[in-house]
Amino acid sequence: MNAAERSEQADQTKSSELVSSVEHISPDTLDLVARDLKMDPLYVEKVRREIQANKLIFIAAKNDAAYIASVGLCIGEADEDYFRTHLPGYAIVYSLIVNESNRRQGVATNLMDVVESEARHVGKAGVALGVVPDNESARRLYEKRGYTYVEPDEVANVESHWDITDESGLPQHVAVDLIPMAKEL
Repeated sequence: MNAAERSEQADQTKSSELVSSVEHISPDTLDLVARDLKMDPLYVEKVRREIQANKLIFIAAKNDAAYIASVGLCIGEADEDYFRTHLPGYAIVYSLIVNESNRRQGVATNLMDVVESEARHVGKAGVALGVVPDNESARRLYEKRGYTYVEPDEVANVESHWDITDESGLPQHVAVDLIPMAKEL
């Protein structure tokens, strides 16, 4: 076993000790996840609508005391034109969030295992996602899991539009450039 495999195995052990359950979140339990992860209220409402419309599977990891991570898996039509036209038949990962104090402990890997299993279960050809260009740790995680850049030179950006609440409590609509990555299942 090489050093990378030992590190991954250690992360999985930490994650299994840290995570007491991984749950499918319903609209009724979404507020508890949102509270624990300090999620933006506008994002929470979007997630709630998409769960109710059966467009999104929302999954959260919990330790004994609180929710520590979450991820959305879009199994309906993607919001972004790029994913609809370039990767039809793929499920799309939305907002993998891990509490800062629980990062680098295998929790994101654990959730991505569940995401890929869910995508297979609903008959998707693969899983795609958009990653913020300067989020090196997320890019490494996805690369290690076999995700590849949809465009080999990493120049294709997906423009994603997010509704967020700014520091003064006002709603804002922002455009964020993401690098598309995908993995065939």
